[in-house]
Amino acid sequence: MKDYSKVPCKRQAQTIAFASMKPSLQKHKVSALGGNDPMSCLHHLRVCTRSSDIVLYDLNVKHPFITNKDICMQPVTSFMDLDWEGSYKTCGNQTLQIFNRMQNELPSNQQKCLGITFCLRCASLENTVAWLNENIFFDTLRVTAKTLKGKPSFRGYVYQIEHTQETFIHSSIMQYRDTAHMLQLYLIW
Repeated sequence: MKDYSKVPCKRQAQTIAFASMKPSLQKHKVSALGGNDPMSCLHHLRVCTRSSDIVLYDLNVKHPFITNKDICMQPVTSFMDLDWEGSYKTCGNQTLQIFNRMQNELPSNQQKCLGITFCLRCASLENTVAWLNENIFFDTLRVTAKTLKGKPSFRGYVYQIEHTQETFIHSSIMQYRDTAHMLQLYLIW
């Protein structure tokens, strides 16, 4: 897992995405992947979501703030943040499992939020967006533009992927690079 203290573009992308979703994020129980720097992850989630009910999971990291269990095997909560290190090719099945469980196991009148982060190293942006369109957006996703947020540097960049879709109340898609090219998606329904 990444060291969250060394990923400023990731944090910038999350901050932009979360800002566009407020106040929808309040009063959610959050389940998230913890990573190598769970304190930074926990702090950022608390600030951005204003939730005090956050549980971090990770099978590979031993830390007092991380529950050492597979997030896919835990009860789903109204906000699931799946910050994978892999692409949709390696983590797509787990993502769909949690997405479908949120659809089926949580009350239909309960607001839900799903965060997904995929690495673009082994799967292009175009192929990742196509997979999301087919499996998550039910063929309603249309990318209209990419807008650079801030100044790119030799260390990284953040793009907001402007789009239309008809499946969710709100969606935010960001592409960024810190240590690797990543795609970050947040959905509310």
